[in-house]
Amino acid sequence: MTMDIKKHIAAFALIVSACTQHALATSAADGSMAPAAFQQYVLKYLQDTFKQHQFVADAKVNTIKVGNNELNLDTAYQSYKDAQLDQQQLNLVLKQYYGPMMQALSQQISKSNHQWQVAKTQVRPQLASIEYLQRAELVHQKLDDKVIATFVIDDEHSYKYVTAEHLKAWGIGIEELAAAANANLVAKSANMPMNIATEGDRFIVIKANDGYDAARIMVPEIRSFITEHLGEPFYAAMPYRDILLVWSAQNSDAFFKQMKLGVEKDFNSQQYALSPHFFEVSRQSFAVVEQGPKEQKVADEKPPAKTPKQ
Repeated sequence: MTMDIKKHIAAFALIVSACTQHALATSAADGSMAPAAFQQYVLKYLQDTFKQHQFVADAKVNTIKVGNNELNLDTAYQSYKDAQLDQQQLNLVLKQYYGPMMQALSQQISKSNHQWQVAKTQVRPQLASIEYLQRAELVHQKLDDKVIATFVIDDEHSYKYVTAEHLKAWGIGIEELAAAANANLVAKSANMPMNIATEGDRFIVIKANDGYDAARIMVPEIRSFITEHLGEPFYAAMPYRDILLVWSAQNSDAFFKQMKLGVEKDFNSQQYALSPHFFEVSRQSFAVVEQGPKEQKVADEKPPAKTPKQ
């Protein structure tokens, strides 16, 4: 008896499944495909016809996604319904509707790839005032309340910041952008002048005056080079765009005091000011030091304000 019940249940499940598939495949009114079935039909047609693209059925049955683009199926579906097209006729309609779109998309992708292949050799990391965010939607990382890490396209004829629109047009992510930008600045830094002190208070001053001195702190290979000389973590300051100051965390209190005064002076007096803060840096980390141990000592040594006479 139990086996008979299981057989009946299994048979019933098959019937329900068949009915469900039939309901999806046809409309009760005229025998044509329902929207969900039409979406699946078009999806398979597109996948078989335009193999270079990745198509995905959207949750909305009138939409198929291809990359960042959406294909609307409403017009094609209405034509199919109104004319009661057979499979051969429907495929012809789909070709007429979506063929030109796919050709245009292929050309756009090809153009974008070409544009990125050119820009790939021109991008650089850069540091800029946080006020630059008011100009455009820059690709950026906020370092403190004054400065951002961003990217620029630097060629012989122009200098412009990389925006979210650039990434969308190039079809790349920030990781690929950063990798190319860092590699370009590493190559540019091969013979850059620097002042390295390895005895007593240890420090390095990078001032190549090429517009990217401060930005070099964002490049992993350059941070590794600094770590080899100063240990990690080390401290860094970028008071303005055209200088990078880095020093050992073991340096004397007097060095920290002198450095703090110099950084604040440069921040307030130089062009392309960035930040008056110190940063604690390692190969893998980068953090602003609002009031670190050494800075606290400097602050504590400031003479108290005079009390006005009563």
